[in-house]
Amino acid sequence: MTQTSGETVFDPADEVGQIEVLEGMARRLIAGTFSAAFTLDAEGQAQMVEALYAQIGRKAADIIRARAQAKA
Repeated sequence: MTQTSGETVFDPADEVGQIEVLEGMARRLIAGTFSAAFTLDAEGQAQMVEALYAQIGRKAADIIRARAQAKA
């Protein structure tokens, strides 16, 4: 992991860092789903969950690609 202008940038070959990001996103999804149940209407909840799942899917795909590149 490296820091660039206050933003953490992960090396594609850094599996531990990538997985930590994915775990953090999953925790946000779980926490956000529960807290949103009290503040958002059904459509708002659905949009939030959909957006977070999309982020998690992209990050998981990035991890798979990084692992493949690291092994190549």
